Amino acid sequence: MMPNMAENRNLGSSPRVTVNALVSTFVGAEMAKKTRLTQAAEAIGTVVGRADRTAHKVAKAGVVAKKERPAISKQVEALKKQLQKTTKRLKRALR
Repeated sequence: MMPNMAENRNLGSSPRVTVNALVSTFVGAEMAKKTRLTQAAEAIGTVVGRADRTAHKVAKAGVVAKKERPAISKQVEALKKQLQKTTKRLKRALR
């Protein structure tokens, strides 16, 4: 014969609930205690993380700029030539 399922659930879950309650209370109490050293370490870690993230962004932007530089240089040269031609035309027109 099969035992009653409701009895198994009550018997099986009771010890777990009390153990989980005790563990969570212990862990919660343990986590609430932060020494000044722990707080300082967290602050240092946060600052280092931000600096690292910013450094990665700057490095990434530098790589992109390095790739785009030749194209921008060509555009600047083309604009210089166009300006020289326009200046010549304007001087001829003003004579």
